Amino acid sequence: MIDMDSAPKINRAEALVYLGYFIILLFKNISSNNYLNFFNKRLHALKALAGCYESANIAPVFKQKMASQFKIILESYRDLCRQVIDCLQEEKSRGKDVGIVANYILDIISWTDMSAHKWIYECLMLTGSLVFYHDAVKAEIKPLCQVMDKIVRCKYPQHFLYYDSLEDVGKQKVKISTTFIFLKEDSYFVN
Repeated sequence: MIDMDSAPKINRAEALVYLGYFIILLFKNISSNNYLNFFNKRLHALKALAGCYESANIAPVFKQKMASQFKIILESYRDLCRQVIDCLQEEKSRGKDVGIVANYILDIISWTDMSAHKWIYECLMLTGSLVFYHDAVKAEIKPLCQVMDKIVRCKYPQHFLYYDSLEDVGKQKVKISTTFIFLKEDSYFVN
């Protein structure tokens, strides 16, 4: 039995910071290389946004290995992820600490596992880049455009992975060709 009287007491602001930690942990990819640095920065920002005292000693709850296991287990529940995103979307319109923290978390978790597609959409598709007419990538453009069309029509495009069908999510994970990477890194195109 847990003795609740001896459990540490936390205030509302600290509770918001811990809640933010667990939500970000659910969505973000972490590794042993970036875990502590990434979360220490996010916790520092969450403390300021939630109105915690600077002296509040809040650190990542889990070590990296346990954090990874937590994420792997819970992220497989897409309904849970969707409900968390919906809740954050609803709460972001509230003023003060809850809304501010919800906005921050949504910003942090946006486009997780979709950064390459976001880059292609923003830097190439929206600008009408000539790279789409290059012979090396013509065959890949149509399927990519179909996937991007699905993403932008999603309820929350930045969270497409949790809102569309598993089939469409699989299409989204179509490997971006090394040609695109080559063209990006080679600075072949100029807007």
